[in-house]
Amino acid sequence: MPLTNDDLDQKFRGILMVPAELEAFVDQLNTEERRLLSEHCESIAASAAFTASYLSERYGYGCGDQGHDDAVKAANKVRRIVRCKAFGYNETRDIKV
Repeated sequence: MPLTNDDLDQKFRGILMVPAELEAFVDQLNTEERRLLSEHCESIAASAAFTASYLSERYGYGCGDQGHDDAVKAANKVRRIVRCKAFGYNETRDIKV
């Protein structure tokens, strides 16, 4: 049975839990739910890293606005680091903006 948006919303609450509550939360998930939640969390982390880097390049304190193109290049570099080093992917495609 496929997960609904409500199911996913409930599952996503798990990423906001303190570490002491994670074991009980994860234990109630089946294998497919664990896999999906892991993939979604990885995607959120990579997207957050991209956005934070982009904003820092465009509006960060002290460096001035580096422009959209340079900000996207820098953000893709950070996103690549998160996906490859933190999550162990061999390669990743840059986001075209």
